[in-house]
Amino acid sequence: MFILKLLVSGGLIIWVLFYSIDVSHLLVVISKLNLKLIIIALGMRFLGLLVSSLRWQKVLDSQAVHVRVLSLNDSYLISSFFNLFMPTRIGGDLFRVKDLQRACGSLSKSASSVFVERFLGILVLLIFALFASLFQLSLSQKIPAIWMGLVVGISGIAILFFILYSRFTTGMIKFIPFIKLRERFASKWTIFRENALLCLSHPKFLAWGLWYSFLLQLVVIFHYWIIGRAIGFSIPLSHYFFLIPVQLIILMLPSINGIGLREASSIVLFGYYGIAATDAATFGFVDLAMMLVLGSAGWLRFISRGSKPKNTFSQPTTSSVTNAADQ
Repeated sequence: MFILKLLVSGGLIIWVLFYSIDVSHLLVVISKLNLKLIIIALGMRFLGLLVSSLRWQKVLDSQAVHVRVLSLNDSYLISSFFNLFMPTRIGGDLFRVKDLQRACGSLSKSASSVFVERFLGILVLLIFALFASLFQLSLSQKIPAIWMGLVVGISGIAILFFILYSRFTTGMIKFIPFIKLRERFASKWTIFRENALLCLSHPKFLAWGLWYSFLLQLVVIFHYWIIGRAIGFSIPLSHYFFLIPVQLIILMLPSINGIGLREASSIVLFGYYGIAATDAATFGFVDLAMMLVLGSAGWLRFISRGSKPKNTFSQPTTSSVTNAADQ
């Protein structure tokens, strides 16, 4: 899988730099960026982290785990560093799982909170992309990658639902040949599944999670619209409600942190609005540069942070399953 991702990212970057754009003109476009708008767009990126942290806090509240939102924001910020320098898009999520182990009292319980928080975000993103594609059907039909990305995303959500709500995984664990290993996997899976289902079945916290996911998508769309304005795009804001969710779905396809895929998809999508390939690629490179800034900020916070997030109250519930051996 890593080799596949490397080939995709490497091949697309070569296609972008050597066959699609004029590198000298790229430098000219970058020199003409509206720095005030770029700074505002970067601020929107940090605002998105805060909204994501609020969503995560609501998911944890449903598990009777309360962590200060600033501590969760720290964890999210640091995870951006791991997302940037690990060859996988879930590296940051793995860090967050480990970072919240102490507060949750269980690694599996921590993992379930991160899973549900991400699950809600992807679900709302898919809804945005699907409705936007239907409203821009003529354009969607011209870009096969859009429907390919939607099919992959919807299939992924369906598989996750099947895994959570069926006994398939429990049945598969029974085939592990070693008794102790089988019992350990079964214990961890039970904790993870029970807490994930607890979050998804709690109407109040589920509603809050979906609301913050919706709000996050609005912040993300405005963030990218501002980047477009900084480059000089005259595309209406309403069209970004189609372009950005679709591009984010495309970025779920195999690649090294979206490198190459981000720039190539920008060329394809914005090309239908008459945007030159070099200008469109600049959009992707600016986004990558902001990821570098965010990752650097995450690294600084990682080396300067005093302690890990803590649970400020512990309220036992009959629905929540914990296991001291899982810590």
